[in-house]
Amino acid sequence: MKSVFVEIVAKKKGCMLCDLAIGILEEISPEFGEGMLRWGVVDVGDRSGLQRFDDLIKLCGRRPSVPSIVINEKIAFDNIPDFESLSEAIRKVIKVKDNSPKTKGAFAELKNHNAKRSAEEYESSS
Repeated sequence: MKSVFVEIVAKKKGCMLCDLAIGILEEISPEFGEGMLRWGVVDVGDRSGLQRFDDLIKLCGRRPSVPSIVINEKIAFDNIPDFESLSEAIRKVIKVKDNSPKTKGAFAELKNHNAKRSAEEYESSS
């Protein structure tokens, strides 16, 4: 399963909102499997951050505001959201990934197996 990559677009030096977003990500990351949630800061105050910012403009089709949140190279928020909004957005992205045909097939197979086993157990107990 692929991970979710959250980028905080901000001017890092002295950015209280950036620190808030990092705190939210640190708090919710244990909810997901190890390596499922990764994040980084696109610091528009330095050269490498500006290069990534230019890449994001091309990838997202528009200029991300500063500060903003980008999830898997799509602008998710034009600001730094509250705890619930950010965690829900990440859960939705992970849930969408869980609904891939391969995953759906595996869940359907498991469900059919469990239903068949339950029917057999019911018949043997009668």
